[in-house]
Amino acid sequence: MDDSGRLRALLVSALLCLTVLAGCGGRDPTTDDLVGPWIITEESRSILPVESRAASGKLTLERNGNFVSEGLPGELLYSMPGMNRATPVSGTGTWKLGKVDSDAAILLTFRAINGPTEYKVPNGTQLLIDNLGRKTVLYFFLNDPDAGKKVDLRKVE
Repeated sequence: MDDSGRLRALLVSALLCLTVLAGCGGRDPTTDDLVGPWIITEESRSILPVESRAASGKLTLERNGNFVSEGLPGELLYSMPGMNRATPVSGTGTWKLGKVDSDAAILLTFRAINGPTEYKVPNGTQLLIDNLGRKTVLYFFLNDPDAGKKVDLRKVE
């Protein structure tokens, strides 16, 4: 095979690989994929501030667009570089599927918060969505995303 034949074979192989990889990426989740209870993973609890590790860390997304949270880390609502601790919060509000930049996300609006009085309502935040094949994970970052402290929530089956 001459050089042009090798180059053509290499290009065809590269395109085939890209096509296969693009097909392996998860599809955007639907409301049906997201409705139900979600909890913070055990792996993520280890990076949480001590005050939040034992909290229930549960978020329940309802089909009607409402949610209930129980003991979620306060950093979900307010996290800035240098901030080390925020008391866990519970509350209720509304949610919808949306985008943050080009990433799929759950947009949360707290309408009532049981927790520190400095959290005013309505209070909006988001959870990003990783769609890893058949497994969807919700997540947010503690402080600076570049630090890589990612807090995952998994769906309770």
